Amino acid sequence: MSRVTNEMTVGEMQELKAYDALDYSEDDYDALIRSKTASLMSGACDIGARRADTKVRDHLRRFGLLLGCAFQITDDVLDYTQSQSVTGKPSGQDLREHKITLPLIAARSRMSAAELERVEHLMAEPEPSDDLIADVIATVRHVGGVELAREKALRLSLQAESELDGVPDGHACQGLRDCLSHAVDRRS
Repeated sequence: MSRVTNEMTVGEMQELKAYDALDYSEDDYDALIRSKTASLMSGACDIGARRADTKVRDHLRRFGLLLGCAFQITDDVLDYTQSQSVTGKPSGQDLREHKITLPLIAARSRMSAAELERVEHLMAEPEPSDDLIADVIATVRHVGGVELAREKALRLSLQAESELDGVPDGHACQGLRDCLSHAVDRRS
């Protein structure tokens, strides 16, 4: 489990240095979620399969990694699409905390100069207003950032599901399929 702990610690440090929204890339984001949520789920799947043969453990480890990535992307999409009653946190909380997530990253290349300037303004504000956050959310949704992030979460979930082809059928395998379905179908 120390591998997972180390990866999660590195992920936290990567997140802390992600200051400039316009410089944070999709590769940076992918590395971050792989080292946090995805490494945790991969480790859990690995531990759960400790008595299985090596090939099954490898499939389950990859399944967990892909599941974790799809789950985190979907969670980040929910911050742009759902209310606090659904997510348990205020809409736009990631933006409020200046966290750069895939919907914003995917939207940037589709934004006008004025829209990008608005994002820069939000990131420069120590406590951005609700109106500014709502404006950036609307822009990200309008230019397709949310949809692009959803599509990536779906692709990752399909890859994760294919990893289960190397796992013996049964209740446990079906439970993992159900987890996968829940991870990406959460009112996004």
